[in-house]
Order: sequence, then C-alpha cells, then structure tokens
Amino acid sequence: MEQDDSWFFETVANPCPGKKGMMAEIFLLPISTFLPTSFIFMALSHISESLTFTKMIKHIMDEAQLTFFSHDAESPIPRPKYKCPFTFSHRVRIMRNLHPDVGKAGDSEILPTKLTKWRRQCEQAMNYNGYGTHSQFGGLFKEALSCACLSRRTYKLLDNIMTKHNDLHISFKGNMIRGISGCYDELYIFSVLRQVDDGVIGLQEMNESLIKEKKNTRECRPSPDDPDAKQELAVLRAEVAKLRRELPQKAQKVASLEEELAKRKQTGHNGEARRDIFNFESPIPGNRTCRYSRPPCICA
Repeated sequence: MEQDDSWFFETVANPCPGKKGMMAEIFLLPISTFLPTSFIFMALSHISESLTFTKMIKHIMDEAQLTFFSHDAESPIPRPKYKCPFTFSHRVRIMRNLHPDVGKAGDSEILPTKLTKWRRQCEQAMNYNGYGTHSQFGGLFKEALSCACLSRRTYKLLDNIMTKHNDLHISFKGNMIRGISGCYDELYIFSVLRQVDDGVIGLQEMNESLIKEKKNTRECRPSPDDPDAKQELAVLRAEVAKLRRELPQKAQKVASLEEELAKRKQTGHNGEARRDIFNFESPIPGNRTCRYSRPPCICA
C-alpha cells in the first residue's frame, strides 16, 4: 500500500520474542477514524498529517505518563488516589508563603499565578509529585492557587473569613469561594470580600456576583483580530506604563508636601514660632494673669 499523509503508522513489539531478525508488524490506521475519548486527546482531532499526529500523541502520552497497551505487558499496579494532607486554609497559606513576590508587591497588586518554578514548589509542598500532570495539579488546586495570589489587602480579608470559620469549627473548602478563580479585578474582589467579612452578604452571594462579573468581562472583551481594539489596547498600555513611571515622583512630591505642611503647623506664616494666646503668666505666686486681651466692650 502506498504511504500518504492520511495514514498513521504504528510499530508494535516483535511478535516472536527470542527470535532475532524478525520484522516488527506494521498496522495501518486511517487518521480520519481517530475518535478522542478523553479531553487530553482533543488536540489530535483536527490533525491530518501523519508525522505531526505521531509527534503530538507521543508528547501527550509522555506528559500524561501514559503508555500504549500491550497484551504481553503485565497489568500495572493501580496508582493510589491523591489525597491532600492539608486543609484548604493551610494550602493557601503555604502557597502564598512560597510565592517569590509576596513581599515585593503593592497592597492592591495581584500576584502572578503562572510562575512555573513557584507552581512546582507548590506541587512538592502538597505532596502531589507522581500523582498526575502539572495541568491536572492546576485544575485540582485552582481555588487555592488563585487565593494565594490575591493582593495583600484582599488576602487579609480572606484570611480573616477563613479564621472565623475555623473558630466556629466550620470546614472551609475551596468550592465555597470558587468565584475568585479566574477573576482578576482586584478592586471588585476586595469589595465583595469586605462585604462578606462585614456580614452584609454570604459566600454564595459573593460567588454569584464574581461569576457574573467574569461573564460580563468576557462579553465586553474586544476581539483580538479587531485593529481598532489592538490600537486602543496599545494606547492604554502606553498610558499605564507612563503612569507607573510617574508614580515614584508623585509619591516623593506628596511626601515633601506633607513634610512642609507639618512644619507650617509648628510655625506661623512669618516663620516665628506660633504663640499660644491662652498662655498665662504668673508674676505673683497664686495670682495668674492672662496675656490674651479681649476687645473693648462698646456699650450703647
């Protein structure tokens, strides 16, 4: 049969073990008949070129730690199901302490969530190594990873909420704040968490509000192919960069003005020390006189 790009060639093990020189069997499978039964193989459904198909399926199986089925191979020992040894609040605190930017970010700045080195450290801290892929870890711990990367002021609110639940012996789980995952509006997250901390709304209302906000954000997001949107985005990014460069100068100017204001409060406008108009002198012991003079009384 003539080889073309519509066939996937898979070489199997030698069917006659112990006999050298035997040719391995070749099975011809049309790529068009490939039907993915798992989401990890969905990327293969649109590939029609055999070499690309082979490389992609090998990469996916290596990443997922899978092997091709063989009748001669012994049945593998079932891997134990992963169980995290920490409560949700402990997971969040451990992950946040491991983050390299936790001490450098501003009070209202969200920490980056996609740092590869930090995520690997989190996997090791959660004893997850050997149980699944890196992407599976991200899906399993998405709420904890998102909460660990909250801004400093927002994290304080969340930590206070988790502490209240623990004090009441109420188990605090990740699905109770599932709306935080994927939401990057720091001011909005801070606002709803403050309402939860104050008892104005509950966690269920908070999740519904955050999910609605994420949906509105996605609907209002401009198309990446829109040239006007690209130009507007470039202008906004330039403006943000300019404001960030001006921020240290503004902060220094504010500090200088505050220092000057403090000096003016201590001295008068003419530079002399401000006198207390209610300063009493006592030239004779027991007899105090006031230096403050009242205006003369004008009687009719």
